[in-house]
Amino acid sequence: MPTKSTTVRLAGLIKLAPLQSNAFKEFVNSTTIDQSLEIEEIKVENGTGDGGNDDIDRRVQALKLTIAARRVSADVLEIALGGPATRVAAGAVPAEVHTVDELGAEIILENLQDASASLTVIPVVDVGDPAPDPYELGVDYERTRLGIRPLEGGAIQVDDEISVSYTKAPHLRVEALLRMATERTVLIDAKNERTGAPWVGLYHRVSFPPAKNLKWYDGNQFASFDLEAEVLIASWITGNNISRMVKVLVGDDL
Repeated sequence: MPTKSTTVRLAGLIKLAPLQSNAFKEFVNSTTIDQSLEIEEIKVENGTGDGGNDDIDRRVQALKLTIAARRVSADVLEIALGGPATRVAAGAVPAEVHTVDELGAEIILENLQDASASLTVIPVVDVGDPAPDPYELGVDYERTRLGIRPLEGGAIQVDDEISVSYTKAPHLRVEALLRMATERTVLIDAKNERTGAPWVGLYHRVSFPPAKNLKWYDGNQFASFDLEAEVLIASWITGNNISRMVKVLVGDDL
C-alpha cells in the first residue's frame, strides 16, 4: 500500500483557557506561531575505537512557543506587559491637584480625558476661602491631548497648586511588570487550507513572561506584541503514553 501524504498549509486561531478548564476564548490574530524544542543529550563515547558513540539518551529540556501578535486586546496587553488591565469607566474628575514645576511644560493628567467635554483649571485655596475664579484657556494655559500646559506670561506661576476638573474617557490602565508569569492552556485551532482538514495543537500548561521586545513604533507597520512562552509539565495529566505537555490532532487522511 502506498504511503498517504499531503502538503500542509495551516491557518487558524489561537485560543486560551484557564488551566484545567475547558473554557477557551479567542486570543489574538497571529501572523506566525513557532514551536521550538531544546533537547538534553547524554552520550556514552565509543571506547573501542573508530570514533562515534556507544549510546545516547535524550529528553526534553524545554519546549517553547513564539507568537507574533499583530492585533491587540486586553488579554494581549496583560500578558505582554506583565500586569493587570483595569477598565476605567467614563466619569467626572471634580478636582485633580497638581503642582506646577515649570511654565511651558505639559502637566499630564492621571486619566485619559474626554476631549469633547469641558475642562476647568482653578487655583487651590484653603478650606473656607471664597471660590477662586478659573484660569483662562489660551491665556493662562492651553489644553493638550494628555493634560494642560501652563503658559508663560499667564496667571499660573511655578510652584502653584492647581486643581483640574475634567471628564475621563473610557480606557484601559495596565500596571506593567507586576506579573512575571501568566499561565494558560493554549489551543491552536487550525486547518489545512489545502484540504480543509482540522489540525489542533493543545498545550496543556504554558507560562508567558512579559514580552521581551515591544515595538511601540515601527515605521509604517502595525505595532507588534510578540510573545515568547515556555510549555511546562502539566502534573495533573496521568497515564501511559499520554503527553503532559502537548497533544496534536490531525484531521488529514494520512
